Amino acid sequence: VGGIIGGLGYRSSQEILATTAADLNTRIGRETLGEFTNLIGPAEMATRLVSHDGVTRTGSLAERMNYVGFMRTALDNSAALTSIYVGYGDGDFFMLRRFHSPVEGQTFNAPSEAVYMAQSIERGTDGTRGSFIFFDAALKQLRSDDLPDYAMAYDPRTRGWYQAAQASAGQIKTPPYVFYTSQKVGTTIANRANNADAVVGADIRLETLDQSLARQKVTAGSHAVLANREGLTIADENLAQAIQSAAAPGGQPALPRLADLGIPVLARIGELLPTLDDAGGGRDLALTVDGVDWHVSLRPVQLEGATPLYLITAIPDAELMSSAYALLRHAGMVMLAVIVLAIPVIWATARVVSKPLRRLVRDVDAIRHFEFATPVDVHSKVREVA
Repeated sequence: VGGIIGGLGYRSSQEILATTAADLNTRIGRETLGEFTNLIGPAEMATRLVSHDGVTRTGSLAERMNYVGFMRTALDNSAALTSIYVGYGDGDFFMLRRFHSPVEGQTFNAPSEAVYMAQSIERGTDGTRGSFIFFDAALKQLRSDDLPDYAMAYDPRTRGWYQAAQASAGQIKTPPYVFYTSQKVGTTIANRANNADAVVGADIRLETLDQSLARQKVTAGSHAVLANREGLTIADENLAQAIQSAAAPGGQPALPRLADLGIPVLARIGELLPTLDDAGGGRDLALTVDGVDWHVSLRPVQLEGATPLYLITAIPDAELMSSAYALLRHAGMVMLAVIVLAIPVIWATARVVSKPLRRLVRDVDAIRHFEFATPVDVHSKVREVA
């Protein structure tokens, strides 16, 4: 009976824990989408504001410099924004970039006190001119570098964000990629300018998602990763090291694949992702990898104007069901203790109950052998039988 009760309790605990895990995965997906939206929202607003601003209708660097203050304000409204820029229909380009650390500035040989940098390309009848202009935190100009090679190598009209925005009636978002200068994962949003032949874009870093997923781990051995359908990793607590190992031969940073994270269960999920049917509401899987059983959950993270991403959580069954295993062990120990304590009690009770029967058997056996020497000791209230 005890075994049956313990087994039923164990099974009930398994079902409760599995349901709890599914609820946790749904909550993690909802919070990840919320954080993603919080990162993207200010950038969406900034690009829409700039698309209505006069900078989209300027024709020279001198005119565009008058809008650096406004663009700086737009940048500072979001910690995730790294740059905001305008690509013009004639091939001109104007960007204001913010350095989050001095290391980022070193890529452009910036002065040590530089916080902002304007990148400009002008194409005119007198030739093409490119320049980098560095500013401190108060927008005081520190230095201006002429870079004709930069102007010749870059044309915004050939870029995917420009072409996608020109072809779309609304705002577009590129699939996440690794920024070359910072080697951080981010995305670009863009939309057409209002009443001007130009496209406004902004770059957003998504590194805070790594920290968020690290906080969302259900157990010590569980994993939480954001990836796309092709198995490329967008966010993970160890993404920075994986990006370095996944760099292209030429040093170009690239998104690591799930297999590059060095975790067998994630590598297996990376193989399965492209083959799974689109699961709008999510999917739960039971996988066994290298002899370890895993509870795997896939939850779509969908942003407007962007391809869907997938939040992947993998929890070892041994950790997920640890409470159920503990309950089963506890029930077994309790049953063993009850049995050990019950044996002497039952033995003593049985001796007390069987003592008169043993005496009766002894007396009957004596009579059967005509042994009357031993008096029969009778304990009864009956004195006489009529």
